[in-house]
Amino acid sequence: MKKILALVMTVVMVACLASVIFADEKSPLLAHYTFNDGLDKGLSIEGAEKDNLVVKDGVATHGGGDAWLKSDVSIKGLSEITVAMKLKNLTNKDGGGQWIYDFTSQESHSDGEHYFGLFWENGKIIAEVHSGGRPADSGISVELADKADGFTDLVVTFTKDKVLTVYADGKAIGTTTISEDGYDLATTVGDAPVLQFAKHNWGGTNYASGLVFDEIAIYSSALTAEQVPNAFDPSKITSAGTSETPSTPSTSETPSTSETPNTPSSGATSGNGNGGASQTGVATVALAIAAITSGAYVVSKKRH
Repeated sequence: MKKILALVMTVVMVACLASVIFADEKSPLLAHYTFNDGLDKGLSIEGAEKDNLVVKDGVATHGGGDAWLKSDVSIKGLSEITVAMKLKNLTNKDGGGQWIYDFTSQESHSDGEHYFGLFWENGKIIAEVHSGGRPADSGISVELADKADGFTDLVVTFTKDKVLTVYADGKAIGTTTISEDGYDLATTVGDAPVLQFAKHNWGGTNYASGLVFDEIAIYSSALTAEQVPNAFDPSKITSAGTSETPSTPSTSETPSTSETPNTPSSGATSGNGNGGASQTGVATVALAIAAITSGAYVVSKKRH
C-alpha cells in the first residue's frame, strides 16, 4: 500500500512540476491572419463598398473607398501589444495618407483622440499612441521608402512602460518613451476597442487605397528585438520572452527617436500578466519528488 500511495503522489508531483515549468510557455498570440484560404476566421470586411476589398491568392487588396477589415480580437485591458504585418504598395494616391490600422473605442476622433494607430504618408511610417492629446513623445515618424517589388515587414511593439518601437524588415527604425500619464494601452484604446485595418475614424478619406495585406499577427505582449524576426512564425514565440530558435536580430545603428530611447521591454512578463516560472516552486516540487522516490517520504498505516 505504501508503494502505491508513494507512486500516486509521485505522479501528482510530476504533474505539478510540469504545470509550473510549462505554464509560461503559452504563446501570447492573439490572432494570425494569412489569407491563404480566403478571408480568415475572425476577420470581416466592413464598409459601404465591401467589394473594393478583395481577398485572393493569399493577399487582401484594398481597391479604394469605404472598405476595411475588422478583427474580432479583444485587447481590452491589455498592458502590452505587438502588431506585425506584411504590406505592399504603401502609396499615397489620395494625398491623405494610408491608414494601416486604428485600434479604438471611439466612433469618431473629432471629440478627443484615443487610439493606437499606424499610417504611411509622404514616404514616412507614422505610429501614434494618442490619449486625448498629442504630446511630442507619443508618436514616431520615420522615413520608409515603399518597395518597388515585394512586401515590407512592419512590426510595432508597445510595452507596459509606454515604450513604442517600430521595426521594418527586422530592424528597429524608431522608438520613443511616452512620459505623459494616461497613455498606457488600456486607457488609450478604451473599454470597447475595435481593431480596424485600412481605416481610421477621422472621416471618409482615411482608407488604405491600394494597400495590399499579406499577413497580420497580433500578440498580447511586446515582442523583444530577439523575437521580432520570428513575428510571423508564432510557433517560435512564447510568453517567457524568448524564441525557441531565435534569429539574430538586426537593429539599425542610429534609430530615429523623438527622445533618447529606452531599451524596449524584455517581455519577461507578458501583457496578460503571465510571468516566468517560480524557481522556488520548482525546487520545492523537485525535492519532494526526490524524497518520495528515495523512500524518505513515509506513508504510515492507520492504527486501530
